[in-house]
Amino acid sequence: MRYQYRIAGISIIVDAPIEVTDTEAFALYREPVAEDGETERDSCPVTTAMRENNQSTHYEIHLIADEYMPKVTGTLVFENEMNRVYQVNDRCLHLFHIIFTTGVAAWNWIEPKNELQLHYAPAASAYFKNSFGIFNAAGFERILFQFGKFLFHCAYVDYKGHGVLFSAPSGGGKTTQGLLWEQYAGAEMINGDRAVLEKTKDGYLCHGLPIAGSSGVFTNRSLPLSIIFRVQKSDVNRVSVMTDEEAFQAVFSELTINLWNDRFKLAAVEFAMRLCQEIPVYRLECRMDEGAVDTALRELKFSKKKR
Repeated sequence: MRYQYRIAGISIIVDAPIEVTDTEAFALYREPVAEDGETERDSCPVTTAMRENNQSTHYEIHLIADEYMPKVTGTLVFENEMNRVYQVNDRCLHLFHIIFTTGVAAWNWIEPKNELQLHYAPAASAYFKNSFGIFNAAGFERILFQFGKFLFHCAYVDYKGHGVLFSAPSGGGKTTQGLLWEQYAGAEMINGDRAVLEKTKDGYLCHGLPIAGSSGVFTNRSLPLSIIFRVQKSDVNRVSVMTDEEAFQAVFSELTINLWNDRFKLAAVEFAMRLCQEIPVYRLECRMDEGAVDTALRELKFSKKKR
């Protein structure tokens, strides 16, 4: 069975031997599988602009039930509670674990291709009957990287057709600022936790995602990126321009990248450096009140670039 999604301008086909259901979020990004011609979203202005910028993209995830597990003989280069990556000669092997379970739930070779063969253990098939489980195991940041796009940790707000981003470490108040803008500035929260960023010939775009942390806000919308605020909780409301070094650190630190992949890391460094030269990045010291919104609004100069 084949399932089609369009996320951040990427048409992604999931080819699965089992029936896949969607979360509420992923259902917003699901499209009818198109044999020929365009889907309804292909004719929208932002999608048309991306196609004109040579952003017509396609990726396939092939889900394969497999009892076989390749022998791990390489060097462990990354590990967290759900993932392990091994360097095996000139290839990387990704092992995916479901939290609170034992054994490998899925595995795949990480390769610079527009397709992924995701092998899953039949005993773990229930996890992969959900689209979130498939994308979680596939490593969505690597799919984006194949197309020059990057996952950015932020609250993403639509203010009068402009993408406004609030960035901060977890618990730093970014989502609260987005909600304050909804309440006091007539903005709309697009995603409370993540956005996808990409560079086009006309500037930068930010895209919605079906992944939104605990915010529960995952609107499917793409907008021109206009400004980034680095949120810092404070007793005062104050905005200041960040130095080049500060702006780079603020952006780079919130990109989701594979630091063990030198090509990925270098591309992310170059992307963050260019973005900080072309998009205003401000420090927003703020209380969690209406005054913080008023202070930030005074800095919006959508017609001007930083330099």
